[in-house]
Amino acid sequence: EVMFAADDMTVAARIALELVETSAADPTLPELRVGLACGPTLAWQGDLFGPTVNLASRLVNLARPGTVLLSPDAA
Repeated sequence: EVMFAADDMTVAARIALELVETSAADPTLPELRVGLACGPTLAWQGDLFGPTVNLASRLVNLARPGTVLLSPDAA
């Protein structure tokens, strides 16, 4: 699992799509699932917390392999 943050939604979407495309092109890697949400987070000791993080985590669980699933605010 990897969590990343970006200050710009366009940048976040590009990162998410490139991660999925790169993993799909490499037969040794599993297909990725990405959950993309935007909103406030709390940074603490090198990690992020809050409802936005929880939403992104839930979206990952719902996403099909090889896809990016966005929250309504991210869309």
